Amino acid sequence: MGTGSCGPYSRRPGRLAPGRSKLREAVILGMGLEDVVLILVGHGSPPRSYPHERVAEYIGLEKRVRAGDPTALERFRELDEELRSYPRTPENDPYWYNLIRLAEAVKKASRFLDVIPAFNEFCRPSLEEAVEEAAKMGPEAIVVVPTMIVRGGEHSEEEIPEKLKEIMERHPGLKIIYAWPYDVEDQVELFVKQARRFLDY
Repeated sequence: MGTGSCGPYSRRPGRLAPGRSKLREAVILGMGLEDVVLILVGHGSPPRSYPHERVAEYIGLEKRVRAGDPTALERFRELDEELRSYPRTPENDPYWYNLIRLAEAVKKASRFLDVIPAFNEFCRPSLEEAVEEAAKMGPEAIVVVPTMIVRGGEHSEEEIPEKLKEIMERHPGLKIIYAWPYDVEDQVELFVKQARRFLDY
């Protein structure tokens, strides 16, 4: 993969689906995936070649914005746009590269209408942009799956649900399922399998 702009990731309007709806049951059983767009959300990271002093400024501004400082908002948005649009390569942002590869692999191995990578911060497509792109395909539902799998993290527990709530307020007709949390038994199976890969027996 060559240089990639973290500009818009080119490819109906929301409520989190409560309980185990018929569509959720279909997804769990592996049926009806052709009408579902899957969004894989990763954390995101600044590219290695991006100036470190600007990363530090960005983080400082983000803290001020969260604390309610209105004087930091304009500069924060400016740097956020700059960071997300910064050209990526496998060398300067391996996390970006590998999340995209993961989405491509899941798409190839499944029957989803599409699988779109998204980034919680630092890179494009943002979660908002990924949902907008998915909505253009007219799916029955959009399933959002975080790649951060352990409970308690701010991104999966707070930030992603808050962003999805805002998105669905703007698009009240769009059906979005936030596939969280992960089942503990599935996590156990994954970690045991991973450990066994590196053992001699």
